[in-house]
Amino acid sequence: MAQKFYAVKNGIQPGVYTTWDECKKNVHGFSGAIYKSFTTKEEAERFIENPNEILDDHLPDSLYGVKSKAIAYVDGSYEERKKQYSYGAVIFYNGNEEHFCEKFSDQDMISMRNVAGEIEGAKRAIKFCIDNNIKALDIYYDYEGIEKWCNGIWKAKKSGTIAYKEYYDKAIDKVSINFIKVKGHSGNKYNDLADLLAKSALGIGDQVNCISNKVNGIVANNVKHSDFVGIIDLLKEDFGDLKCFEKDIPYGKEYTLTIFNNEKKQRLIVSSYIDKNKVYINGEKEELFNRLTSYIVELLEIEDIPNFLNTVHDLQIDKDVVESEFNSYFPNSYNLIPDELNNYLHQAVYNLHITGNIYVADFLVEPAIRPLEGILKIALQENNIPIRKKQDNYDSFFVFKKNKDRYILRDKYVREDHSENILNYLSECYTYFNKNRHTLLHWDNPKNELDTTRILTTVQEAHTIIKDTIKLIDKYYKLR
Repeated sequence: MAQKFYAVKNGIQPGVYTTWDECKKNVHGFSGAIYKSFTTKEEAERFIENPNEILDDHLPDSLYGVKSKAIAYVDGSYEERKKQYSYGAVIFYNGNEEHFCEKFSDQDMISMRNVAGEIEGAKRAIKFCIDNNIKALDIYYDYEGIEKWCNGIWKAKKSGTIAYKEYYDKAIDKVSINFIKVKGHSGNKYNDLADLLAKSALGIGDQVNCISNKVNGIVANNVKHSDFVGIIDLLKEDFGDLKCFEKDIPYGKEYTLTIFNNEKKQRLIVSSYIDKNKVYINGEKEELFNRLTSYIVELLEIEDIPNFLNTVHDLQIDKDVVESEFNSYFPNSYNLIPDELNNYLHQAVYNLHITGNIYVADFLVEPAIRPLEGILKIALQENNIPIRKKQDNYDSFFVFKKNKDRYILRDKYVREDHSENILNYLSECYTYFNKNRHTLLHWDNPKNELDTTRILTTVQEAHTIIKDTIKLIDKYYKLR
């Protein structure tokens, strides 16, 4: 194992130690301890000697394994024209990373400009701990008043600072608060992220991605709780053996979703935060996970899809690249495809970037094949062909019949104004859909003598099907 050096910047006896036990003796029980491990002694010494170098881009070692403690980075921003101020906060707790930002226009605080926002960020971090029964909090800040108004070094004189001091005095009965100063705009990753969040709340500069990372999963913002409940209903239809256990958590509900697919257990834990419109997903990236994330894609704005999928698949694909490729793959239809299908097809184009060795690649083709069903229904309806029997309350493709190795339209539904090109297209489209939808996205009973289930074992197979499906969808809009 590689040698580690433990730098104790703030502890019983600051210094560099070569074992965790020595480090622990000097930080355990010490309020406001600051310590971090390094692979070289020089880095550890530099960490202690540089007063402005509190943390680099890595999370502090003190974050891990301490369920009673949270760490927050806060910053503020101000917009002169709108007379508004805001905060950004990055909060770490129990292995999770949360992002918060909010804007204000309180006349009593505006004169303090971005400092007013940083005060609100500190209060938000404290509130987070109180709401979640967290007993200790480290607040990393860059404006010294954030700490000095609280500990009395600076006298609170304005109504805003007086209220902040009173809030702190009440809070310390419930949570132990330690303040740590960082140098603003010094390249500290999380301080810069808090600054970006604050600016984002005011519409200044680059907007923060709607997706934020978790240590053990992924997060999607802008997903309403009611929409997520609808997704669970869809999953119950897709997976007949889906078991869903629901319980209340602070700010929302937690769902444990379980299926047994081909005798293998798949389990997800999903938290839906109602007021925040935020969903956390934890679990293995298997069929249940892939189906859930594909439904979430339907709810996102087009420009947010690449960010979400980058998080899901740990890639870095620029949204402009996906949009450009989408337009080239759909030359006849890129601006005509209905919105509800558009998101799926953007994911299909994105999936062409997923490479490497995977056990099962079926999930890659689903975002292409599902919209094909929608396009087929559109094609039938636009050509005055029914998609639902009078006595039924569901759609079906009863208008087709098998003819050797393909499906064709039944004679009674063929009209004089149907061109040969349209009839051939409908036949080609349903034949292709029937072949791929039923064999790739549905399971036969594996114990049957003839099991028609297909499993794609390479991404190359999946990419071929995606491209063929895309061509078939775009072809209809060329024929219209």
